Amino acid sequence: MYYGRQAGWIEVICGVMFSGKSEELIRRVRRAIIARQRVQVFKSHLDARYAGLYSVSSHDGAELEAIPIDTAEEILRHLHTDVAMVAIDEVQFLDDAVIDVVTELAGRGIRVAVAGTDTDFRGDPFGAMGHLMAIAEQVTKLQAICVRCGDLACRNQRLIDGRPARYDSPTIMVGGAGELRSSLPPLPRGAARRRGPDSTLVATRSWKHLIMLNVALTGNVAAGKSIVARLFENWGATLIDSDVIVRQLQQPGTDVLGLMVSAFGPDILQDDGTLDRAALRHRVMKDEAARQSLNSIVHPAVLARRQDLEAEARARGDAILVSDIPLLFEAADPAVFDVIVLVDAPAATRKARLVENRGLEAVEADRLLAAQDPTEAKREHSDYVIDNDGTPAQLELAARAVWQALAARAG
Repeated sequence: MYYGRQAGWIEVICGVMFSGKSEELIRRVRRAIIARQRVQVFKSHLDARYAGLYSVSSHDGAELEAIPIDTAEEILRHLHTDVAMVAIDEVQFLDDAVIDVVTELAGRGIRVAVAGTDTDFRGDPFGAMGHLMAIAEQVTKLQAICVRCGDLACRNQRLIDGRPARYDSPTIMVGGAGELRSSLPPLPRGAARRRGPDSTLVATRSWKHLIMLNVALTGNVAAGKSIVARLFENWGATLIDSDVIVRQLQQPGTDVLGLMVSAFGPDILQDDGTLDRAALRHRVMKDEAARQSLNSIVHPAVLARRQDLEAEARARGDAILVSDIPLLFEAADPAVFDVIVLVDAPAATRKARLVENRGLEAVEADRLLAAQDPTEAKREHSDYVIDNDGTPAQLELAARAVWQALAARAG
């Protein structure tokens, strides 16, 4: 780009975390110093790893003195008249003005070497790196080792509290030594995780090694949620059915059933020792305190089991996990899921289904409907809503459209 008797140029060192970018930048600076060239080194003030704010440091402990800056234009203010080389580390943290600054420096006949992470944990170009790579005379792309498969790594993944960050979590957060982890997969796109500040980045060869779309499927009673759950499972989802978990936890001899008998008495059992669900329903539907007591026994056990099954799905590398959770908004934490799918139907339709299909009395059906929050607010807080007030074919068609959207997000 800039040639003449005193040629300047731009060279970019890029790659994922732990690929040796700072180490390579330090190597080039030291060679210039050996050649008796005047070198100035700059770094973003956001990076204070290892040796502190006033040094460029690599993960292996190598370091150089550096000037910390908040904006790219500060480079020009600190520049010496006789400088032959300018080195900038962690350039992805600087503002877009760095593009004009390095272009101007090269135009003055100065060799400019910058190092930075080329893509963020989403896989998008990080800061000005994409533009810098396009205008550079020389680009060196380094790779790390994937923490899962041991192959060459070309992506970063942020972990928050030991779990992968959501797509719209903050872009900038500098990691540190000893933070690579090989068994913790990342979450895909979705709303920001609402827990914990502990964050780091890991390197991975491909998103598909690690990403699992974590979907919550919910809906008020008799909305048709279970039908949609089975459709999703048939189309390739891994399904965690909370109702199945509840039945497993309430088998004779289980701790959960023992606590229920202690709380509500032996009348909730049938002669063979199994749970009499109709008797239990009659008991708790008439007594709010009893219903809350039942929830305090059952819900923690269901959550623990669901988390175990989720961990197993992640370890297998499953692409889409669908958790069928009737009381997602009432008793669970919607924020831990990437996507929320709501199956809904008018209250009158759901009441008719309870009476006609499940044999409930109208009064009992009303109590069951009233035990769950209204769907209006749930619709507002769901990513997808499947209305089920038509034919089974119409329900399947609507579910298929949502499934295709989920599959596209899972990539």
